[in-house]
Amino acid sequence: MMLLSPTVMRGEAGELCGLDSGRLERELGVESLKISYCATATVDVKGYNRAWGGKIPSARMYAPGSVFHLEYRGTLTCGRMKRMCDRGIGIRRGEGFGRVLFLDRYPDIKYKEKGTLDRTITSGITGPQYEEDFDTLKVAARCYYRDQMERAMTVYVVEHPLERGTLANSRLGTVEAFAAAYRYVPREAERLIREHLAHGIEKEGRARVQTGRSSMRAFHNMVLRILDTDLETLLGVKTKRRDSVMGIPKSELITDDELLQMKLALLVKLIRYDRREEA
Repeated sequence: MMLLSPTVMRGEAGELCGLDSGRLERELGVESLKISYCATATVDVKGYNRAWGGKIPSARMYAPGSVFHLEYRGTLTCGRMKRMCDRGIGIRRGEGFGRVLFLDRYPDIKYKEKGTLDRTITSGITGPQYEEDFDTLKVAARCYYRDQMERAMTVYVVEHPLERGTLANSRLGTVEAFAAAYRYVPREAERLIREHLAHGIEKEGRARVQTGRSSMRAFHNMVLRILDTDLETLLGVKTKRRDSVMGIPKSELITDDELLQMKLALLVKLIRYDRREEA
């Protein structure tokens, strides 16, 4: 069973419990249902009640794409599965949460690809409806590609320690401040960071500071390497096709400014990870 939207269920005591295997068992009409293994992520979901003009309490839910391998005794019919797919499970189903999909031979599925539509088979499908399906595929491809990049950034931060030597925290803090404060105008952040680093190197040169562990040259070179290198190459992200994801060009999924924003976020992560023991 795969989740198509954030999902969480309430147990018999009225508390959020992830997935209630007992209730799933009854709704699917099987016995001894259990989740033998799963691949999940979680997300905090908030909301707003327009009728009452107030916020809805946040809920920790399983994220879309989470997969659960179900084992049970009995016969699971297509009708039961379709009913659950149509109705959903868990809380806030009226808002689109709790959507599920049942997949057979899931381990054999490796990639999602753009399909073709045979209009001769289903004459009722119109052009706008097909365009909406394409937009949905594009959103899915964008989320998948960004998720790959963000996961790779987390690994990169751990495996590539900050090249700072004994550089003062104030130097690191200035670069972090530029990257964080101007993250929504990334070109300006890049300009300020480059100018700050160039000024620091020039100042060291005038003062004839030796370029050893106390120099900022190693940090300067590391920052420029991140800014000047293709992010996918830097992080070692590999996709099935070099220039596209699910048949959609990567340039349509992430803009140049968004890639620069991710580089700035990577710099902030590296600096904060280096200073984690001081917090």
